[in-house]
Amino acid sequence: ENGIDFARFTAPDATALDGLKQKLGIMPDDRILLCVGRLAPEKNHALLLRVFARVSRRVPAARLLLVGSGPLEADVRAQAEQLALGDRVVFAGQLSPVGPVFFAAEAFVLASWLEGLPLVVLEAMAAGLPMVATAVGGIPEVVNAGRTGLLVPPNNEAALEGALMRMLEAGPEQRRAWADAARVEAKRRFSMERMVERTQAVYDRILRPDAPPSDVYL
Repeated sequence: ENGIDFARFTAPDATALDGLKQKLGIMPDDRILLCVGRLAPEKNHALLLRVFARVSRRVPAARLLLVGSGPLEADVRAQAEQLALGDRVVFAGQLSPVGPVFFAAEAFVLASWLEGLPLVVLEAMAAGLPMVATAVGGIPEVVNAGRTGLLVPPNNEAALEGALMRMLEAGPEQRRAWADAARVEAKRRFSMERMVERTQAVYDRILRPDAPPSDVYL
């Protein structure tokens, strides 16, 4: 089980964040949708780019920041060019550490059609980033639709476009509410301390089968 080190997901100071944005070519008025993940078939970047092409026509300040590399990188770059997205899509490659980039974004987006429980979703929540994600694998177990983010069916372009527009059109207070709820939920369930508690509870249950049940699984 993964535990999140929350110290890795605290906001960088303003100078460091401005430097990161400058390095990535992000302008002050850009509205960044962030996707972190391998450029691989199951992540469905092809669908994400098609949807983002429409979203960016409706919200000209929107930018899609892709962090990661993988076997489909050339294909994804070619598709972005075919869609005439130009500088509206930023290919950042691998970033280490990745934590600071979450604070350069307005929302996190994941269009996968296949997942287990992606660590990056927990990291985005730990950074307090609201998200739009597909309801596949373990994602619906950690993203509370409407409270910590928005969930959409996989391979549904209309639903993803609608959710991204809802995220971009939401006021700052609503996005902050989603973000705060995501961080609280991540800390409650997936912090490093919670992982240690749960691991200890497993040993206790094995070694002391008659002990009262623990609440750490809640």
